[in-house]
Amino acid sequence: MFLHKLVSGSHLALLFAWANLCVALGALRPSRPALRRLRQVAVRTALAAHAVLLLRGKIRVTRFVRLCRSSGVPRQALERNLEAAVALAEWDVGRQKFDRAEALMTRHIDANPEHPRAAKCYGMRSMAHIWRGNQRETIADLTRCAELRPSYARGFNYLANLAQVHGIRGEVAQARRAMAVQCKVRKTEDATEYLARILIDRTDRYLTNIPGRDTVGVLFGAYHHALGHAVLDPFHFYNLFRHRFDHLVVLHPDILSYSRASAQMLAVMQQYLDQTGVLPGDLSLFPWQHLGEITAGRVTFLCHNYWSLNRLAYHARRDPRHPMSGGRRYVELPPKIVDRAQWACRKNKLDLSRPVVVLHARAHGYHKLQVQSFRNVNIRNYVPAVRRLIDLGYNVVRIGDKDMASIRDEVPGVVELPTLAHYDHALDPFFLARCKFMISCQSGPCSVARAMGKPNLVVNAVYHHTMLPEVEEVFAFKRYRNAGGDLGLEELLTRGCHLFDRTSHFTDAGIALEDCSADEILAATEEMLAGLENSDRYDTPAQTTFRNLMLRFANPAQTTHPLAHAMTDYIGYSLPEGRVSDAVCLMRPGYVPAPRRGAAKVA
Repeated sequence: MFLHKLVSGSHLALLFAWANLCVALGALRPSRPALRRLRQVAVRTALAAHAVLLLRGKIRVTRFVRLCRSSGVPRQALERNLEAAVALAEWDVGRQKFDRAEALMTRHIDANPEHPRAAKCYGMRSMAHIWRGNQRETIADLTRCAELRPSYARGFNYLANLAQVHGIRGEVAQARRAMAVQCKVRKTEDATEYLARILIDRTDRYLTNIPGRDTVGVLFGAYHHALGHAVLDPFHFYNLFRHRFDHLVVLHPDILSYSRASAQMLAVMQQYLDQTGVLPGDLSLFPWQHLGEITAGRVTFLCHNYWSLNRLAYHARRDPRHPMSGGRRYVELPPKIVDRAQWACRKNKLDLSRPVVVLHARAHGYHKLQVQSFRNVNIRNYVPAVRRLIDLGYNVVRIGDKDMASIRDEVPGVVELPTLAHYDHALDPFFLARCKFMISCQSGPCSVARAMGKPNLVVNAVYHHTMLPEVEEVFAFKRYRNAGGDLGLEELLTRGCHLFDRTSHFTDAGIALEDCSADEILAATEEMLAGLENSDRYDTPAQTTFRNLMLRFANPAQTTHPLAHAMTDYIGYSLPEGRVSDAVCLMRPGYVPAPRRGAAKVA
């Protein structure tokens, strides 16, 4: 490896020196632009010297690659250098250019797949795979990276990534082993026992206030900019395990970097379980891992992530022996958030006398994630429904962010919270707590409504199996289309569309998504209003067929799709708390197969 690093470093240095020499020679004729270029050469040379003398490893290579690019070295020349290629691929991943990163790393891997230097390429290619949702390919690349250079895989936390993907697939034994190796387990030690020992060592200082005889369940959370997960994961955790333990604790590494919205959700859930910030280095690799239950004396580490918590919640709700089957304990806002929100309402002169409907339409501007752009929606299609609600006397309150497209020109009566002169983050959960129902689109705020037990009209929904309805939910799904036109429900389930959670999954399957039309959203809204007046009603034939199809395709034997695994043995839409919009089904001929039986009442 020393010879490889020497050759790669020398190549980068020569590229840098030649590019800057050419710039300097071209600036010999005195002029203001020439002097500016010479000054830039001097600055780049000083930065290069600093990198050589003081920086090490990946940081030094990244600095040199940046200096080469700013000196005018073509990307194609840098791509021939393996060390530079890894840095370029990392930038591509950061810019969501996953195909380019994957292709670049594949070229270097194919050149010499068995050499230890290829470990870097396997590791970086795995990052492109994981963002594209290619789980099997991610596992293969990370495993090969660890085989070629175990210390490198551990140093860059690739083994923790491997544990995470194994956990997502329900492969708990493999996940524990990978995580134990990440934490430097000896080959002869049992992974579970080793993890139990290091977890109790790292968490003991945070549990000292709990009486010694009490049992404790511990979850690790990291929800820095994930509002929905910040409330929904602890909500499921609380309802799943509150009957088993005297105390439930969520430990949050690096809690000070949470967004204000996520931190506010911690304050909400603090009423029901203990939320504790921990030092970033202690436990930063354990959130988002599914390692199952690891017991160390009176403490049980409930190492679950979003996917495993949802699966546990689904099966608990269908198990008559579990308390969740009889209902969930929904959350309320603490008085300090209510007081702050009421102050903001007075400051903004908001009318609190009318019934409220909260609207959220996910846009690209918040997360800017191309990999999940299929969840974004067009707010213009909501305008007729918003007008109808205002005409009926509702106060329609829209939540989101400042960059969202406004509809106040089309609907002057709508209240768009982020644009208020005296906006406060407490307003969002305050109005969700007061609303008669929410119009959502499967993004973070709908999780807040679910944790509060609020009825939900989910418009432009997608069929992902992890979505769990809570109270009086109605779904209107996006249209799934291929070259032959709209896909029927049975066909899209047969093709595994309920497993897709990346834009690339749809692209690779040749499927395009189309938003619900304005007429469909209006019809679903009217259906929601009617349903709230008569909650004790029967499923229509279309709704019965929909629910039966969801139950049928939740069976893993129904699909051989590469995204199917032990954790995909359920589809949340089959739960009785939600119904597909019958009105939208009628507006889409052929969407739902002809029913095999009549209407059925849902408990």
